[in-house]
Amino acid sequence: MTWGSVYTEYGLPLFSDHSPMMITIKNNKMNIRSLFRFFNVWSEHPQFVVIVNEVWQKQLANGKMEDIWKKLKTLKPGFKKLNTIEYKGITQKIERTREYLITIQEQLQLQYSDTLLEEEVKVAQTLEKWSLTEESILRQKSRVKWIKLGDENNKYFSVVMKERATRKQILELTSANRDKITTRNGIRDEMVQFYYKLIGTAAHSLPTINKEVMKNGPILTHEQQLSLSAEVTEQEIQAGLWAISKDKALGVDGYNSCFFKKA
Repeated sequence: MTWGSVYTEYGLPLFSDHSPMMITIKNNKMNIRSLFRFFNVWSEHPQFVVIVNEVWQKQLANGKMEDIWKKLKTLKPGFKKLNTIEYKGITQKIERTREYLITIQEQLQLQYSDTLLEEEVKVAQTLEKWSLTEESILRQKSRVKWIKLGDENNKYFSVVMKERATRKQILELTSANRDKITTRNGIRDEMVQFYYKLIGTAAHSLPTINKEVMKNGPILTHEQQLSLSAEVTEQEIQAGLWAISKDKALGVDGYNSCFFKKA
């Protein structure tokens, strides 16, 4: 979809019975750097474990949390390289495989051959694999729940992706003074000023909770307090992680729960 956004603006009717309507059609392609996102299909590739092991055996920092954070950051170039080599241009790969499958099936109709039959099965399995891979990637990008619309939901996911890309961009903003702002710098400054006024400045002192007043209400027993401060076991952590859907819990680093389950 080349022209992805339509803006409708209604003017004042003045002495007429109708309001003027102005429709603006824009091409919203902006050079915005996309953030890293882990795709679940990477975890099914044989090189996934190799990439993770190569980085995880290194010590990149003294602190445990800092070490993990740097390892996750170091993994990203390896995954991006894997994606470029194996999954870039997947739509074109599917089209070429489908055309090759059609050619084989046409030859089989003209003259049967065991070799052609084996090749047909092999190509059909490859086509199914790439189709499912594309569908998985598009589903993650579109961030919609899995719904069964048929054999493939790729067209639906593509439409949702385009709609999300449009919603992520702010191309026009009306200021508090009712002025229309269309430049990127103007929109940025207006948003900063709005939230600066909304949040305010730092307070020099904050009121504390009155413990005596709190004691008049229901309070925890000593045993309940100890249970809340008890150490979390590895079994509890693993059970909590495994209960999360593989597409959920996407952090700011781009890794979802599927990565930590597979790694």
